[in-house]
Amino acid sequence: FALFNQKLESNEPSVISMKFLGVCGMETFVEVAEIAAPVLSPLPAHFLVTNIGQSTPWPGALNTITVTLSASVKLGPLGPCKSLLVIDGFEGVCFATGSTVPIDVNASNDIALSGMFRQSNRSVTIEVNDVVNAGQQLIASFRVRNPAEAQPSPDFHISSQGVEIARTRMLKDNSSVADNSECGSDFGAIRNSQPHDAEPLRVKAPEFTKRKIGQSEPTPGFNNSLCVTLSSNIDLAPESVLSLSSLGYVDGTFSAPNGDMMLSSVDVADDHHLMFASYNGGPPGNGLWDDNGKILTLFLGATMRAGCEYKFCFALRNPLCGQGPQPVCIKARNIPSGCDLGAYIPKRTLDHDTSSLATPPLKITKPEITEAVWEHSTPYPLLSNDVSVNFTANVPIANASRVLFQGLTGTRTPSEMGTFGISILCGGWTEETSGYNISGDWNRTLGQLSFSMPAQNPAGSQCRIRFTVENRECQQASPDAIISIDHLCFMRVSLQRSSCSSCGGSVLTQPGQVIGPVCGATTSTTLPTSSSSTTTPVETTTTTPAATTSSTTPAPTTSSTTPAPTTSSTTPAPTTSST
Repeated sequence: FALFNQKLESNEPSVISMKFLGVCGMETFVEVAEIAAPVLSPLPAHFLVTNIGQSTPWPGALNTITVTLSASVKLGPLGPCKSLLVIDGFEGVCFATGSTVPIDVNASNDIALSGMFRQSNRSVTIEVNDVVNAGQQLIASFRVRNPAEAQPSPDFHISSQGVEIARTRMLKDNSSVADNSECGSDFGAIRNSQPHDAEPLRVKAPEFTKRKIGQSEPTPGFNNSLCVTLSSNIDLAPESVLSLSSLGYVDGTFSAPNGDMMLSSVDVADDHHLMFASYNGGPPGNGLWDDNGKILTLFLGATMRAGCEYKFCFALRNPLCGQGPQPVCIKARNIPSGCDLGAYIPKRTLDHDTSSLATPPLKITKPEITEAVWEHSTPYPLLSNDVSVNFTANVPIANASRVLFQGLTGTRTPSEMGTFGISILCGGWTEETSGYNISGDWNRTLGQLSFSMPAQNPAGSQCRIRFTVENRECQQASPDAIISIDHLCFMRVSLQRSSCSSCGGSVLTQPGQVIGPVCGATTSTTLPTSSSSTTTPVETTTTTPAATTSSTTPAPTTSSTTPAPTTSSTTPAPTTSST
């Protein structure tokens, strides 16, 4: 006949006795001899295999937990006993629908299973509804949602109730998981898996797994389109908030007005920029710009699914001075995930997008005048001198930028002229023109000439300007002249001299140099005088003004009679001094 063994191992062996009722002399119990193992003394049941693993370590993801089991005894509905497998250790798991939640459990070999998650002890109870023979392998899987915060894999234990098996520590899968191209926390998205990622409930920190930024324009003062590419390992649901920061300028200049900032798409085919607004529920395609903090805040109106790429652009006005690349950062907050309504992605620096844009974000070219040379047409005193200056910059020179020349000292061109004509021609001007005739502001005392650019000139294109001054009346060396542009943070640059061999005959001269008498020099001249009997030399002194050429010719001495020319050998001949 058949009996069910007791559920637990007996501490003492069973003693089997029998008697015959109604048989004279045999109504007393007699112990029955046991032929083999002790009868009704079950051996302790135990698990032979207790493996457990997961499908994804990404935070907030629906995670498939897979359990592989076998036991030394049968499991399932055995007479009056049920087999309930209890797995505990589900730290961080939460079901928003309640504290006790039915879950679907799938099994191999068409074995019927049902499950229940209990929030109180973080356990999953699986009822085995079909018989599983001793040593037979059972593979069961079910889904839970990962917590939204990083955690190591907790310890898991399994026990059996009904068919009693003591609580046993489970063996965790320490391999990697299979990558895929899925998008979304609910669809098993996973990228770049690492060893140990299959350990159950090993959860990585929420992060932007791809975070790149590039720019379109490194020129100072120009509008710059900054384009961002993002991909996260957690779903960013509506009402999540993203912040881009460290969009600062070293020179503290204005970059965009406070308030709504219009976003744009990177590719015509997508409209990712329409996922954002400047406030919750606001019109799509905008962000909130704070020019004081240089922060762009984006309120999500649609879900950014984990594993998918999203791209958008926004425009800022570049600073006027050059600067190195800025450590632009991004973070996210108020992320709803499972029971957690305030998950966040900590601030991290964005990488430079090298796919199509050549310069790192907000790396602005330092404005420099790369060429500055001047020359003149004549070195002689009191002549009109045509001066020309060639200059080139490494960045575009904007229309109306103010150009300043200093150090053009020693000319006779008076400040009272106020303005005088300048001709300018730049190689970057595409229109057919021989240049512009413009007016400049002149200050003789400072030797300073300034004017406004009549049109924008591209980077690297040479400009040539011409103007005329009047040379001074006496000699001077070539002055040290400089050029500067005040629209951007240009450094003042010395004008290089272009020597002229044809300006002074065989003499090589430099711009602004005057060949003439020494300024303030004094010359001596002996003039003849006459009397009735002798001629006495008379010496006169002449000072050369810092401006004139002079000559002395002998003046005849006068008396009451008409002077006669001196012819005596003792009479000194007239002398002539010329400068």
